[in-house]
Parts: sequence; C-alpha cells; structure tokens
Amino acid sequence: MQKKEWGIKLHKAAPYILIIGILIIFVFDPGKALSLLQPILFLGIVGLSFLFIMKDKDLSEDIQPKSAKVRFLLRLIDYRRHPFSLPLLIFIMIVLSFILSKHFGLIMSLETSGNPRYVMSLPVAVWILADLVFACVFIYIIQHCNFFGIRQANQGDDKVMLIHFFEIIICGSTFFIWLLTLVI
Repeated sequence: MQKKEWGIKLHKAAPYILIIGILIIFVFDPGKALSLLQPILFLGIVGLSFLFIMKDKDLSEDIQPKSAKVRFLLRLIDYRRHPFSLPLLIFIMIVLSFILSKHFGLIMSLETSGNPRYVMSLPVAVWILADLVFACVFIYIIQHCNFFGIRQANQGDDKVMLIHFFEIIICGSTFFIWLLTLVI
C-alpha cells in the first residue's frame, strides 16, 4: 500500500476512530469523556465554518440601501472590510470581567454543573463566541489575502448575513447571561 492511499484511508477513518475513542473513555470515566468532547466540538465547528466560507465563491452584488445611516451601519458590521466583530468585543469584555473579578476577589457564578438557571451557561457561550470570532476572521482573511495556499476570493453578502444571523442569537443571549452574572 502506498503512502498516499494509506493517508486517504486514515483520513476517512479518523472521525470513526475519534468517536470510538470517546465512547471507550465514556465507559471508564464519563466526566473525562464529556470534558474531552467540548474542545473536539469547538474544533469541529471552527473547521465546518472554514469549509463553509471556502465552499462557494458567492459573487452576488452588494445591495446598498438608500439611507446613508443604514449604509454606514452596514459598513461598520461588514467583516470583509475589517477584522473586528461584535463576538470579539463581547468575548474581550467577558474575559476582562473575569480577570478583574479574580483580581478584586469577587466570585462570579458560572453555573457549570447542577441545576442551571439558564439553558446555556457562560463558559459554553464563550466557546460559541470564539467559534463566531474564527468565522469572522476567516471571512476577512480570505477576502484580502492568500491563506495557507488558498487563493484570495471575494465573499458574498449571503455568508456575511448568515454570520450576522447567528450573532444576533448567540451574542444577545451571551451578553444577557453575562450581565446577569455580573449583577447576581
């Protein structure tokens, strides 16, 4: 068997090997298996967002609204023009609040186990925010330069709007949970 064929077979079998490994670990130590699942899911979501952004070179026209205020707002939140995003700002605010709370000796309720008040806990929300930050950075990088041998490509409005849709849901709920964590 040649080296290339072996690599292709390993590439196809890798997800199954990973799932079987997690299941075997789950039999012996469920806590360890669940703690290993979170970084695996994070890397999976980052990889899927990269593949989604690279999949289609959507060259749809930019639809510009007539209002100057709306055009200005759309330029502010367009990730094809700048690398800064709302998930990045919220992520930085949450991290700084935890650093400052630790520095001043304040205890923040993370609700990572037991009976949580919310459907989503703050640590899980921060992981999801990090995934959104990676998606925004991928769009910016692919729009402006070559990336690890992948050619520069113009990204369409559809991908940016899809990311904005997920931002509204994730950033809103994360910001709300973070505010409640600060107050309570």
